[in-house]
Amino acid sequence: MQGVNDRKGMLPIRFGTDGWRAKNGPGINRSRVCNVAAALAEYCKRNYRQPSCVVGYDGRRDSAEFAAVFSAVLQGSGVYTVLSDAVIPTPCISFYTKKHGFSAGVMITASHNPPEYNGIKFKGPYGGPYMNDMTREVEQLLGETAYY
Repeated sequence: MQGVNDRKGMLPIRFGTDGWRAKNGPGINRSRVCNVAAALAEYCKRNYRQPSCVVGYDGRRDSAEFAAVFSAVLQGSGVYTVLSDAVIPTPCISFYTKKHGFSAGVMITASHNPPEYNGIKFKGPYGGPYMNDMTREVEQLLGETAYY
């Protein structure tokens, strides 16, 4: 895969169980968050007639900024987006996504990882984590939607 995953020695963006987590700086940063947001926007546009997403964030360093950036990229790509106005727990994104019929939910968090990490979790319209095939499709779009 070309593009975002092999520039300047950066580690590949690979989603694992319930999301992607990396150390702040070269692992996860504003530019890489934009890349993931662009890939998710493309995924939503390909798979939903009226793509929409709700975005939340936790209290980690840069989480609020990453959520705002993620939301801006989604909106700029034509995905209707709602951004939380405060720190929230991950289950709130799951609940809100399902209850209000969003195509996707995104939570900026690294969950249980050490404080120097941050990450991105995708939630499906059913409120739970993205299924493996959905996640793989977003990963494949990372190279096509690189945001530089």
